[in-house]
Amino acid sequence: MQEGAEGLLRDKTRPSRIPALTLETVALVVARTHEAPTGETTHWTASLMAREAGISASSVHRIWRAHGLQPHRVRQFIRHPRFTFHFTPTSCSWLNAVEGFFAKLTNRRLKRGVFHSLVDLQAAINRFLVDHNESPKPFVWTADPDKIIAAVRRGHQVLDS
Repeated sequence: MQEGAEGLLRDKTRPSRIPALTLETVALVVARTHEAPTGETTHWTASLMAREAGISASSVHRIWRAHGLQPHRVRQFIRHPRFTFHFTPTSCSWLNAVEGFFAKLTNRRLKRGVFHSLVDLQAAINRFLVDHNESPKPFVWTADPDKIIAAVRRGHQVLDS
């Protein structure tokens, strides 16, 4: 009312619906990024850091981008050029769960790890299993067994013909 018709032509500024992160939170994320992650993982992921700091993963990405941090980009250990890893085909539901678990083990613990002996490797895997089993997420079977058996029979018929 005080600004008259001119006041109707301008929109009043409003505060952001999401409060800005405090400098302490930003400093915590930056400092923790330079430290080793908790548990049996070799590097920080955005979701892991978000849980640790109590903020969203997109906020973690913004902080990392603003500070030039890329914790996922480290030099990898290369076993030998002759060796190739072959994974089990994803043709069954339970194989998907097994493959997903081994992918998590590989990405979170083995891929960037350095192991000086087979005993070190086994110990790292065992520690990861203990850490993972503290808060497991069960696999829920959703496939119909009759459909699976029918598909196997069709496959045998095709192979026999």
